[in-house]
Amino acid sequence: MKKKFILTLMLCLFTISCAGQTGDLKDEPQGKSNQPKTESNDQTINPPDRQDEKPNVQAVTSPDEQSEKSNDEQSEKSNDELKIPAEVKPFIEKGTKAVALESADLNGDKTKDYILVLEKLNPEKDASDFPVNQRPLIVLVRDNKNKLSAVKRNEKIVMCSVCGGAMVDPLEEVAVSDKTFTVHHYGGRGIRWSVRYKFNYSRIDKTWQLVEVKNESYSTADVDKVKSTILKSKDFGKN
Repeated sequence: MKKKFILTLMLCLFTISCAGQTGDLKDEPQGKSNQPKTESNDQTINPPDRQDEKPNVQAVTSPDEQSEKSNDEQSEKSNDELKIPAEVKPFIEKGTKAVALESADLNGDKTKDYILVLEKLNPEKDASDFPVNQRPLIVLVRDNKNKLSAVKRNEKIVMCSVCGGAMVDPLEEVAVSDKTFTVHHYGGRGIRWSVRYKFNYSRIDKTWQLVEVKNESYSTADVDKVKSTILKSKDFGKN
């Protein structure tokens, strides 16, 4: 009897213990998993190290490139102001701008020729920091096919862009007419000065020769008192 009671008691305890272990289990609803619930908005999320939009990267130009760009802009502006004809533009060298252009029959063949003066935008400097050979003067004439060509060049006739003293740029004028041209400079401060170089075409030598140099100067305190000297070709011979 005692053994039967103990066996019955053990069976009841075992049943209660099993019921306690399974009572907390619940079936998962159909169609759902046991992963954490997340919401989807149908948008692609890029990882931190990759973006669809490209960064706004600005091109960095070197000082030389910036200088070259500035020179090109100056040259184009000067050409536009002088209204350079298309046939003359090929003679405007890289790194220069046109500062004077005049036309006439320079060699007596009844065709239109040109005097072109260029200015180097980054010229060499002398010991006093003045530009050297900054402004080449070029003579453009036509051949028998009416095509222009550069036949003469001189880099010393036209003074530099800052050689006029207080007047800064001394180039006053380039005057042309049939078989001749003149380059006129003017500058100074208290003492004003001017110089004119005149060239004539020689049919014998087939070139333009310096035939006259006229120098004038006066004081701004007495403008009526002008000193003048004129040199002719006999004073300096053929050039």
